[in-house]
Amino acid sequence: MCHSMEQKKWKGLEYCPGAINIWLLDLSELSEEKFAAYFSVLPPERRQKIERCSVQNKKKQSAGAGILLYELCQMLQEKYGLSKEEVQIVSLTNGKPVFAKNTGASFSLSHTDDCVALAFILPAEPQPEWDYEPENRNHNRTDWNPNQTDQNVNHIGVDVEQVKACRPAVAKRFFTAEEYDFIQNSPAGEKQDEIFFQIWTGKEAVIKKSGEGLRLPLNRFSVLKPEKESLQYIPFSRNGIKYAMTVCTDSVFKEQQPFISRVDCAIL
Repeated sequence: MCHSMEQKKWKGLEYCPGAINIWLLDLSELSEEKFAAYFSVLPPERRQKIERCSVQNKKKQSAGAGILLYELCQMLQEKYGLSKEEVQIVSLTNGKPVFAKNTGASFSLSHTDDCVALAFILPAEPQPEWDYEPENRNHNRTDWNPNQTDQNVNHIGVDVEQVKACRPAVAKRFFTAEEYDFIQNSPAGEKQDEIFFQIWTGKEAVIKKSGEGLRLPLNRFSVLKPEKESLQYIPFSRNGIKYAMTVCTDSVFKEQQPFISRVDCAIL
């Protein structure tokens, strides 16, 4: 739900300015013809990434992520008046992908099996851009701090996973003692599986929001009682398959439910 914010539509894709948005794409609905048509317009870096994938499903996942991000960039150009250069994707020193110019928009991508998720936050109104300095555009920006609040960006991280069997050995190695005990004390079976992936996706979402990746050890922080971030767990099912998804944002979004839109491949 958009609550008090205005729900908008662009090319059939729904979104809410000023809210947490998540677009979900079902890759099983993406035809080879649509795949080929998008491949020709994706940025060279994305096309190279797709071509490096040796497994066909990995190719489709990378393409699906590229398609959603391409549509978001097109929307930012049309609805927010940004140039192609301003929505170019660059990587910070820690590897976190960001828009070349900071206009208050942020995004995060995740995929598993046939599901691709793009989470993003747009400002309620177009904001004055704040440039990542040109000399730092080539993957070498060093002064970015994800905990700063004066950069006009609400950072976001998302992770989606298919719910499978709980892996106690993984939990014992990578989770905090509190998280491990919470899993062990939960009912065995589907409930325990779901709790394991709720914690796993929560941790992935946190490190993706920060951009630190596994440089931030997973057993150094707990997602059961987050101190700084807001974590929202979103379980869903598709074609009888259960998925776990968690989105991590700044605490300002703590009371806000994400606006989730399933992307219809027919409108792409």
